[in-house]
Amino acid sequence: MGDVHRAFSEHEKARERYEEAIIIYREIGERVGEANCIQGLGDVHWALSEHEKARERYEEALIIYREIGDRVGEANCIQGLGDVHQAFSEHEKARERYEEAIIIYREIGDRVGEANCIQGLGDVHRAFSEHEKARERYEEALLIFREIGDAEGQAGCLRSLGRNSKS
Repeated sequence: MGDVHRAFSEHEKARERYEEAIIIYREIGERVGEANCIQGLGDVHWALSEHEKARERYEEALIIYREIGDRVGEANCIQGLGDVHQAFSEHEKARERYEEAIIIYREIGDRVGEANCIQGLGDVHRAFSEHEKARERYEEALLIFREIGDAEGQAGCLRSLGRNSKS
């Protein structure tokens, strides 16, 4: 239910459901469910611009995902941490996280995650006024989004290319 509430931007209801589910998952020792709900809480905090709380939740879930060997969850949390670092203007840390996540996304064949992180790297380059490198990253991500038919991803890259046109 937490995922459903989050999908409808019902953040408080999502938070409540995730917190309830975490308790149950801990009681029964279901680590995947626990980590998924903790990450879901991180996403809720992110949506509410509660970036420090999002960071805490992503780091907490990341530990569990690594313990159980869940590469998808691991990459998603690392990407989330990259987004948090970017929000705090910690651009070098964001770059490190995006690059770390890209490696995992490529290993597991998650093209959406890969493209999102490449676009994130474009944002990092733009923050450093490295406009040519930013353009290259946006175009790289755009190609992937086109290959997989992700219209929203394509639109985001095109918007980023337009914002970066100051170079």
